[in-house]
Amino acid sequence: MPQCLALFVLLFPLQEPRPDQDLPVAALPAESLPVEVLSGEGVWVDPALLVALNGSRTTPVVVWFDRQLLGDGAAYARRSEEWSDWQRSALRTAAIATLKQLSLDSWSQAEPALVRMSEEGQLKQLGRLWIVNGFHARISIDALEGLKLVPGVKKVFLGRRGPRGNAANRPAYPDPAAARPAPDPAQPASADSAQGPSPEVRHPWYSHQLMAVRAWEEFGYRGEGVLNIVHDFNFQYTPGMAANLYANPGEVAGNGKDDDGNGLVDDVHGYDFTADSDRIFFGPGMHGFLCANVLCGQPSGGHDLEYGVAPASRWAGVIGPIELCVQWAAEQGADTYSMSFSIPGLGDGRSHWRKVLEHGSLCGIYFASGAGNFGQRGSRNFAPIPRQMRTPEDIPRVVFAATGVHRDLSETVFASKGPVVWQLEHYQEGQVQKPEVCAFNFNLPRFALDGGVEPGGSVSGNSLAGPMSCASIALLLSADPELLPAELTGILTATATDIGPPGVDFQTGHGLINVYRAMQEVLRRKAVAQGQDAGSWNGRRPGDQFDAATYQAWGRRLGGRAWVTIAGLGEAAQLAGLQVGDRLQTVNDQEIRSREDLHSVLASLRGQKGFRVGVGAQRNGAQIALELDIQDMEIQLKEQVAAASLPVFW
Repeated sequence: MPQCLALFVLLFPLQEPRPDQDLPVAALPAESLPVEVLSGEGVWVDPALLVALNGSRTTPVVVWFDRQLLGDGAAYARRSEEWSDWQRSALRTAAIATLKQLSLDSWSQAEPALVRMSEEGQLKQLGRLWIVNGFHARISIDALEGLKLVPGVKKVFLGRRGPRGNAANRPAYPDPAAARPAPDPAQPASADSAQGPSPEVRHPWYSHQLMAVRAWEEFGYRGEGVLNIVHDFNFQYTPGMAANLYANPGEVAGNGKDDDGNGLVDDVHGYDFTADSDRIFFGPGMHGFLCANVLCGQPSGGHDLEYGVAPASRWAGVIGPIELCVQWAAEQGADTYSMSFSIPGLGDGRSHWRKVLEHGSLCGIYFASGAGNFGQRGSRNFAPIPRQMRTPEDIPRVVFAATGVHRDLSETVFASKGPVVWQLEHYQEGQVQKPEVCAFNFNLPRFALDGGVEPGGSVSGNSLAGPMSCASIALLLSADPELLPAELTGILTATATDIGPPGVDFQTGHGLINVYRAMQEVLRRKAVAQGQDAGSWNGRRPGDQFDAATYQAWGRRLGGRAWVTIAGLGEAAQLAGLQVGDRLQTVNDQEIRSREDLHSVLASLRGQKGFRVGVGAQRNGAQIALELDIQDMEIQLKEQVAAASLPVFW
């Protein structure tokens, strides 16, 4: 595999609603929540839909009925305060019941008209939704006026659809149970979590710097009982990720039946709604595998490396439209939902995404996302503020967005910055603070499928800062599963280590996540709520904050220069005589005065093959000049030191 400077993980638009089956509704408890009615005269139509209808024969749409659990754009904040004394499990049960009953009621009134339009060919691929009270379909421009007359229809959004995958060609994967390690009598495992690691297991530096390792060791919570959903495009099947892979208790794997009656066949470990397939493990892509590994990866293949920040939690993978994926997650009792993707240009469609996730939050799900990789000027991926953070990371209150920094806590040039602006037909707050916090996004270990680390490999991108944020939430939920989103995310932001300008800012948010301090505060509040003595949890503790000053001083000692590192010394550089510790001066006669300069020069070379690069460097005070033969962008001139005192694993 050819090496590269850094892997900036960028994702592109997801496919939109596929299913045409009806949605089953479980028995509803007696308690439900009051619903609201959308205001305004007539039926609102997304302006982007009118443009799309003029340019195609049929176009996907997502339709809202007039009654919703949350009505206007301020409803989530208002009703979250109203329900702040609920336990999360109780609110989840009531919200799901209310949303499903609301969907049944509205559908019963609209169904005759919708069925008639379908029979007449005006609607295609019609399917009901409950996470928002509505439905999806494909329509022609001639059908729009008829759609406005359907009882209850209030808002019509442009939908999004991509090509379906060919699930028939996807390979089967082995039974995850066969890949799980044999029980160790000295390390008893609970029914909800995979077996804990032996004392010899090592952890990557980011787990230490987020203070997660200290939280495990002192408080004993490693994510037990927590279910994380990873929303991606494909996943790689490996023993390390099979060890705590979720299994839907209502399904029998591989029998070709819809055992739990939810309209999906064999949805045991997740589902690909785009291809209507239970086979989520396919293809060459590593993105979903990397995200899941950061979240809860465990040792495998004889290696002693444990990558996950919440390694005792479980995970499942979903692919496809946000509505169906969130519905599945809610029905499985998911606790967190990781979204390392960014979708630009949704227009008023941002309102639909936001309503789905607001309702999902009331159903007990914590949503987490990376901030995006669109901050580097001159890059083809650059986007101006306030559109630099896209959907879903731009959604306030319910999406906990994490940007990333270098290991020395300095800014990464590609990281997206806030603020964002919400000035749409439905949501009109104006400028909104983003991101919430930061983690790490540069020069992380590149995990190998066998459980080791890919030689010389590293990975960068906010796609990995998002799972770190998600895993931090998972750890806190294992300590107190009844915390509501507003309270828990408030704890995370209040206990973060401020590493940027004083106070909250648009680059690092409230600061670097500190799992240890956040866990201490969760346990203090839990003791108070249970009427117990909270004295042991009050106050600060020695060493309860990451030593940011030391790492920032280390970064300043670099003088802004880029250094050749152990982890990043590519084959071409070695053949030319470049050594670890050489300080870069020029690349192709362009002066390298900062990390940004190095990024810019090497970005201009990306994709070229069979050329030479001139490198000027300083070695022990002496100037050296080298020429590197580059066959396939093998050069890896990283800008972080990997000295013996700062190893990849501790």
